[in-house]
Amino acid sequence: LDQKELEMNLIFAKMRAQLLQAIPASSGPPSGKQAVSSRSDDVTAGWRDLGGPFYRALALQREREKENQNLREIVARRRGELDQLHQQLDQLGISRSGTKPTLAAFSFSNLETSP
Repeated sequence: LDQKELEMNLIFAKMRAQLLQAIPASSGPPSGKQAVSSRSDDVTAGWRDLGGPFYRALALQREREKENQNLREIVARRRGELDQLHQQLDQLGISRSGTKPTLAAFSFSNLETSP
């Protein structure tokens, strides 16, 4: 994910440079620093409009990836517990109804929500 973020930063840097070149200087007789400052302000405002939603989406994606990883760990622990219970049933000679439970029969309603 960090590599993707670096790639996007490069893309945005190129876009910013292109915007600086594309935005015409303000009308009237511009003095050197005022024209650059005006263009820079316009580009910065445009950058906020474009970059803000991207970075919010990136932060949300990272949150969801962490949550997904936590849920995968919980499911893995529960499957391990289930395997241990199956082994205990086998050792006791108790039938498991002849079939192993499938993922479709696994209930997610009892899962922990925090690691």
